[in-house]
Amino acid sequence: MNQKKVTLANFNVTYGDKNLPMLTYFDEIIFPAFLSGTKRVKYGDEYFFSNVALHKISNELSDEYILAGYFVKKTELEIFSTYEDGKLIAKDEHYPTAPYSIFVIKLSNHRMYLIRNQKGSPDIKSFNTTVRYILHKFISKYNEPREKEFHIPSPIVHIIGLPSSGSIEKELKKVSKIRSLTLSIFPLNGDLPGTDLEEQLLARLEYLGSKTGKSIANSPSNKKHIGEVIKETKGHADAKLDVIYKQGGKGTIKSNMMTETIEIPISSDSLDDIISTSYEALSDRDELNITSDDHQKIFSDNVVKLEDYFK
Repeated sequence: MNQKKVTLANFNVTYGDKNLPMLTYFDEIIFPAFLSGTKRVKYGDEYFFSNVALHKISNELSDEYILAGYFVKKTELEIFSTYEDGKLIAKDEHYPTAPYSIFVIKLSNHRMYLIRNQKGSPDIKSFNTTVRYILHKFISKYNEPREKEFHIPSPIVHIIGLPSSGSIEKELKKVSKIRSLTLSIFPLNGDLPGTDLEEQLLARLEYLGSKTGKSIANSPSNKKHIGEVIKETKGHADAKLDVIYKQGGKGTIKSNMMTETIEIPISSDSLDDIISTSYEALSDRDELNITSDDHQKIFSDNVVKLEDYFK
């Protein structure tokens, strides 16, 4: 039985000026983009999705539809030295490797988690960047041969780790001074704002006809309240702290460094088994069961297209 690290996150995707929810184009964009095999290349490393499938998990209350698969980082391990018999030995060896994580997205409320298989497995930050890349690539390809009136609007992608009190406190303990707190706001996919500040900012952005914006607090000093604000964002906003560390030097602490990370036991190498086991292990986590009236309406409006995959 192995313990695997799991990151909880909010898979927030909307489209265009009308903030259309992610499931609106599930058939046309989301599912085929994940199946496309498109690779994002960064510093010679390749990031891509594999073995992606739609799953239906039945429980006493309802059927849960999830999108899941492998998130792979294809890279090369370089070994230039090793330590043998009390001595450093020079080496020049190269080994292809492909550490991976397993992603599971709940389509009823677009909460998700990422299971890291090993040290070096790609994280939620890389997942966010790769999803954004493949969706934009796929939509561009989809729109290219079509008249403009039939184009699918560009996606707004923000996949934010769910912050935890423990992780926030751990990071803040390292800090002697906070130079600024920035909250980046974006359109929500059926979510309710986590704080009054988010709600006010979203209303102001809508009034101004803007899709995204930022709120900046300069030199905030109340660490307790700062931690509460970040935790209450619940993945609805991206937080960033510009800080001065106690040991010296300046730095930046971002949302994904304050993310809820837990461990769960995994006893199988089978993808299907891991998906079902992890789903059961995390079924009682409040962070993954957040819902709203808008979530329920969006899901009910689109559930027929999901059911069609299982007929």
